[in-house]
Amino acid sequence: TTPPTPTSQLKIYVPGPTPVDTGSWGDLFPCDSRFQPNFGTAVIVHGWNPPIIGGDQLNGWMLETAKLIHQRITVGVNVLAWEWMEEARGLVDGRAPGNIDPQARMLAAALESAFTENYRGPLHLIGHSLGSQLIIVTALTMAQHLPWVDLIPQTQLTLLDTPDLPGICIVNT
Repeated sequence: TTPPTPTSQLKIYVPGPTPVDTGSWGDLFPCDSRFQPNFGTAVIVHGWNPPIIGGDQLNGWMLETAKLIHQRITVGVNVLAWEWMEEARGLVDGRAPGNIDPQARMLAAALESAFTENYRGPLHLIGHSLGSQLIIVTALTMAQHLPWVDLIPQTQLTLLDTPDLPGICIVNT
């Protein structure tokens, strides 16, 4: 038997062969040559993944957003996605909100592994719904625990459709 193929929750956008092709996601591992340390990086994080919708957020709106970011920033950009589909299930029973802190720590660690010591590009974290909470906690985790984050010239958070949940307070300004 063949061993299972390793996968990563951190994905990198791989453009299609022509501008009209959507492209695809590939697993991003440390020292991946597709990641360009001289480019800025956008990280897209989806929100709650309700089983009643059953949509594939990663290959739906997230892939289309990655394509548009890639087309818009002509000087080059790393577009990444954090895939936490299974962990984002269960909003009502509290499983998804309970997974935010561990997922944020894992995302911060994955970014630390992806960024080489000479990475100096800007970082843009984009979170939708419950992913907004995840990117906030990720940014705080990075600021508190990763000394190299001070070398990044700019970090931006974009919150899309933040969740209205008891105990989660996000103010959009």
